[in-house]
Amino acid sequence: MGRFLKIAVPVFILGWGFGMAFWYLASPLWIDRVVDETLVQGETSEIIASGTLSGVDAVHQGSGDIALVRHADGRVELQFSNFEVT
Repeated sequence: MGRFLKIAVPVFILGWGFGMAFWYLASPLWIDRVVDETLVQGETSEIIASGTLSGVDAVHQGSGDIALVRHADGRVELQFSNFEVT
């Protein structure tokens, strides 16, 4: 039983680690979610700040426009448009 555990535990840990690494690296190949929401801006909403997002590094890419909007009821909302990320 002791010999079995000495082999099984490291194999399980290595398998789990490789499985997690595979999922992290390969999942963008088959997971593709598209979200299309209408920006909520009333007559009393004001854009506090806006900017553009561009790639972070060689692996994590993102691009789009970002706006910080204050609504009449005091809520502050972060809105993304033309936004793509991997």
